[in-house]
Amino acid sequence: MKLIFCLFVILFSIKGFSQQSPLVINQVSGYITDDKQTSLPNTTLRLYNNVNDVLLASTTSDDKGYFEFKLKALNNCYILITYTGFKTFKISWEKIRYATDGKLGTIRLSADENLLKQVVIKARQAIVQQQTDRTVIVVNDQVKKLAENALDVIRLAPGITLSDNEDALQMSGKEKVEVMINNRVLKLSSRDLLKLLKSMPVNSVSQLEVINNPSARYEVSGNKGMLNIKTRQNTEKGITGNIDLSHSQARHNMGDMASNLNYGSGKFAISTYLAYHYGNYPTQTLTNRYLGSAVLQQSIESVDQWRDPAIRITAEYYLNSQQVLGGIFSHEESHNIASATTSSVLEQTSLSDSSYQTNAYGPNTSRWNTYNLNYRFADAKGTEINIDLDRSLYNKNDENNIVNNTSGINTLSGNRYETLTAITINTFKGDYSHQWKNKLKAEAGFKISGVSTDNYLAISDLTNNHTQAGGSQTNSFLYTEYVNAAYFNLSRNYGKWGLQIGLRAEHSKTQGITTGVTDHPLLKPDSAYLSLLPAVYLTYLPSASHAFRLSFNERIKRPNYSALQPFNYQLDAFTYQTGNPALRVQKNSNVELSYTYDDRITFTAAYTHTTDLFNPIIYTRGNSIYHTTINSGTMDGWNFNLNYPVKITKWWNMLNKLNGFYNHFNGQLYQGILNAGKWSYALSTSQRITLAHQYSLLINARYNSPFQNLIDYQQSNANVSASIGRKILKEQGSFRVGISDIFSMQKTNTLVNFGDLNYTQNKTWESRRLSLSFTWRFGNKKVKETQDRPTGSRDEKMRGGS
Repeated sequence: MKLIFCLFVILFSIKGFSQQSPLVINQVSGYITDDKQTSLPNTTLRLYNNVNDVLLASTTSDDKGYFEFKLKALNNCYILITYTGFKTFKISWEKIRYATDGKLGTIRLSADENLLKQVVIKARQAIVQQQTDRTVIVVNDQVKKLAENALDVIRLAPGITLSDNEDALQMSGKEKVEVMINNRVLKLSSRDLLKLLKSMPVNSVSQLEVINNPSARYEVSGNKGMLNIKTRQNTEKGITGNIDLSHSQARHNMGDMASNLNYGSGKFAISTYLAYHYGNYPTQTLTNRYLGSAVLQQSIESVDQWRDPAIRITAEYYLNSQQVLGGIFSHEESHNIASATTSSVLEQTSLSDSSYQTNAYGPNTSRWNTYNLNYRFADAKGTEINIDLDRSLYNKNDENNIVNNTSGINTLSGNRYETLTAITINTFKGDYSHQWKNKLKAEAGFKISGVSTDNYLAISDLTNNHTQAGGSQTNSFLYTEYVNAAYFNLSRNYGKWGLQIGLRAEHSKTQGITTGVTDHPLLKPDSAYLSLLPAVYLTYLPSASHAFRLSFNERIKRPNYSALQPFNYQLDAFTYQTGNPALRVQKNSNVELSYTYDDRITFTAAYTHTTDLFNPIIYTRGNSIYHTTINSGTMDGWNFNLNYPVKITKWWNMLNKLNGFYNHFNGQLYQGILNAGKWSYALSTSQRITLAHQYSLLINARYNSPFQNLIDYQQSNANVSASIGRKILKEQGSFRVGISDIFSMQKTNTLVNFGDLNYTQNKTWESRRLSLSFTWRFGNKKVKETQDRPTGSRDEKMRGGS
């Protein structure tokens, strides 16, 4: 009997052992490459059930071509792999079930030689992808038909628009937008930033990441968004470069010259960006102010002239395949002259009218020097370490000469205001991240920064050329700020769900010392505070056609250094500007829900609550008007965005954007309590039409409805622009001619009626302009380019006015 029982146990064990096969699988992974073993990032992979072809999950490969599926159990399924320009590849269940530990190894895709027959497949390829904390635009063949450079790719992003003068990027519902390249923030002036993006050919860009609510890792200030451009990494030796020239003409002219040169030699890579900007830009402003029983009419004719050179050098040395040493030097210089003639007429009921003419002449020079040393370690196991050491120096000499002429009497009366500003910023920061094979990722980091701003104001009497007698002769303001920050992020994907949680802690200590003519120091502002800033993201992908993301974060915003200066300036006979050293830190709480349909159409709804809102305001003292910045209370903002691309024909593509928003303000102002809000909307469309013989036509149009900004009610305005271009020099160059604001609808009309403030203001400028541009790209197109680093002082520099 015992023998029979033993035989039974042995047979059962053998049967059980024989059934322990690769059928029990919960994870599948591998690498995607082309025939030349080059990694293919952003490849689309979909997992289907063999029985009824139901989609179980979908994913994309990372920068190294790596992909991974992880479910509770995989059984009787197959994988379809698609990538534009390559044949669709199918991995059968037989191959999956017998893969060791679910590792499929390297999968090579074959190029599709008959691309013209794959129009339907191309049209279905993912353009927009939702990830845990960002939206990704994949730069595939469709995008390359719509974009010539990195800036054109950004134009396609949901909620992103370019200002009418093409000198600033704007993100709907956000105060500002930062731009990164390969996770490294670019700290350039707005004009230099856009020129650099124009110099990056679209073939060098692999994807664009739109980060509406940045995670705890990013040191953003206030309600700010971010863009991250990921480039295609090449390893060939040689030289490549870009030359970009542009010029626009109305009654006055302005233009840009920029060059980006890259050199790679094995382990060493260096990039140099050179630029020079020039311009003369006039504006006309008409203002009618009602000051009790008097009416002040002002007409201002102003011209801004600038000559701005810039240089940026980035170098990297590859110690080995895992470690990189780098350095950055940048020098930005600005030579500006602002001149204005203000004609003022004060009409009073009981007195005769008084007329004044104010001539203002303000030359200023500013310089930014930034030095950065960095180290990066990254291995194949998912570990990455970044260390940055920065020092930034800023100097500005700002002069403003005000000469008043009263009632036609030819007398010279006025003052010279000379302001000297010196800012020193030192930062040390480090970041660590590790991603495990189960898709769990942890990030942690720190930042230590110290800022010192030294400001000096001297007031001289222009008639006698000596320091003004009576009142303040000189004034100095020394401001110091120390910030220690640390953060932690944890994220993981669970099948169709994704979750990320993070926390950033910032401890700040500030002190300001003001010394006036009486030599009595005023200690303002002095404070020390700890800010805990959480960030949470939840994503859900129910199918290949639908993607949802819900996010929440909190941020603080510190005031710009210039806004803290307790200095008074005269702008004209009736207008003054003053600083506010008692400004408190602004806090933003942001919630956003985004939805993507069919990998291309996106809809976003966002809510922002702001306390201690920074806002420029105006108040009056008698007949004088003062401009300053205050904490104006709270703002609740709702923002809705729709991004809808349409392919009308093979040669005609359209991108439509709709933005609706509501801002409600509530707070105590100088004139009383404000409790008001207004719904507004903005429409824009971009048409790209491909013509014969390498020509292309671009038409851009937008309309902004009336909207409210605190007490300012701004009327509607619009703009229609068009340009035609042609590729030349064997498609390595292009030439374009365009005209902006064809119907002269770009203007600003403002109405204010709150408390004792009652005025209208109409502002126009040379918005209708003829433009010419030329671009030429030369050299070896496979050169390894340096990866722009995020200098640790970028946030502090922005507050310095750069």
